Amino acid sequence: MNIRDDVIKLLKEKFEVTVDGEKLGEEALLLYLDEIDKDIVSTEVNKLLPNPVVFQTYVYKEESEWIIGIAFKEGTDYPLYLVCLKDGKKVYEKIYSQGVSKEEEQPKSRYMTKAINEALNLELQMNLWKLMDLLATKRKEKMDYFQAFDINVYNKGLRVTNKQELPYMREEFINISGKINTKTMTVWIIDDTDKQTMLFPSDC
Repeated sequence: MNIRDDVIKLLKEKFEVTVDGEKLGEEALLLYLDEIDKDIVSTEVNKLLPNPVVFQTYVYKEESEWIIGIAFKEGTDYPLYLVCLKDGKKVYEKIYSQGVSKEEEQPKSRYMTKAINEALNLELQMNLWKLMDLLATKRKEKMDYFQAFDINVYNKGLRVTNKQELPYMREEFINISGKINTKTMTVWIIDDTDKQTMLFPSDC
């Protein structure tokens, strides 16, 4: 995978910034987790990263200064996490799938709609992705591309009920950590060929 080209594409598609490749600076850093600013990489994300972690950073300066950091496990080529800063402020982040297939295929990118990012705190987003991975491991070839998660307040945590249609399966998880701003909500995760997307039914 060409990370440099992906960074140029990200800035163009997400922020309409046309990058002059000759002006795109690049540096690799080996960091321990306690060295990373928690305002940039949250505690929830920090828990998912190896210690130490390699951050490949890209810097581009025009009217604004853009810094893109991509986290890798040392000695691997697969990204774990991406964060984008504009003039020192975090404006975008993406968490990648944590594993690779037996054939060592590139992990699928994971996306959230704007509504998901605004309504679900990062802890709950992370826990839903973890449930998705758990279900995929258990169901293997029976895992449907469309997964629904009904979320309800339960005691001091949340109850998450997962359902899929083909073949029909239902599974319940209790005391999941996270916060929602209503008593109940439904989240969908759609597993496409090259990506996974978390969204609300109303996003369609």
